[in-house]
Amino acid sequence: MRIYNSPIKLLGEAVNPKEIDKASIRKKRKELLLRFNLTPDTTLQIAGKEYDKHSLIQAFETFEEDIDFHVMLSKYPAFVDFLENGDTAYFENPDERGWHLVEIPAIKNKIQPYFIDQYNETLYQLISSKDFRESNRAKRLLERPFPIPEDWKGACFLKTHDWFEHQIKELKKLSIDENLVSKKGSKWRLHESIFPILQYEFINKFKLMPITFDGLKQHFAEVIQTIASHAFSKEDTLNYFDRETLHAIKDLSHFAFDQTKIPAFYQNAQVIDRLLNAPERPSFYMNADLKRALTILVLFLLVFTIFKRIFMS
Repeated sequence: MRIYNSPIKLLGEAVNPKEIDKASIRKKRKELLLRFNLTPDTTLQIAGKEYDKHSLIQAFETFEEDIDFHVMLSKYPAFVDFLENGDTAYFENPDERGWHLVEIPAIKNKIQPYFIDQYNETLYQLISSKDFRESNRAKRLLERPFPIPEDWKGACFLKTHDWFEHQIKELKKLSIDENLVSKKGSKWRLHESIFPILQYEFINKFKLMPITFDGLKQHFAEVIQTIASHAFSKEDTLNYFDRETLHAIKDLSHFAFDQTKIPAFYQNAQVIDRLLNAPERPSFYMNADLKRALTILVLFLLVFTIFKRIFMS
């Protein structure tokens, strides 16, 4: 992973960007290299970064090769903070005015490898995190209309695409498992392995992915169709499923409808939603078949009692 390290920071916080030239850079380089001769240390800590002698020399050489570029970039500290540390605050503030940097050809070409690698890694870490706060950061990042160049998007979303693809492959394996649905007590329930995959805003984050994910989203919809049809083949009514399973299938059905526009998915989600919002049934709730059987039994006992009394009298 290529990470940008602003060489401006080698000169110290008090440096005036207008006074930076080759002479001031070489003076600071000589000063820092001298410290290696005066101490037994093999590395130096400068502005939170660690340098050995070789990497320090290399950093100063990079600085001298394009002074104007590094000085210009330093005017956008939030952008630099993203390139260096993956801080997404830069994307949350359009007034930073650094948003236009990726649209200037001369600058775009220079920052491309750093931006792509940092965005690719940062988004993946946020999307795959189990921390709810990281999930929210991912959503805020994806909801911002930042103008990522079209020719960068494939690389910027590569690790995230691979992560979603892996999760969907795991769901597909489960969807064809004969044990996808099992009965616990009086309720049917999806396989326990499905729920961790769908946690942490999985579906909502997936919806925010760009057009390059459309093929993967369509594949996910096909997997959802298999899960739903396999699950509901167990019983002829949704009342037999536990609430967590119903919530999961409702969310999956909404996503599948968004992708395919197949009415059955939407209707399925609506039915489940009404069921989830219906008043809780009393513990002695009986389904229609049981009520019918009990009614017949009561009538039989009543008739039997009447005839018994007639014959006994």
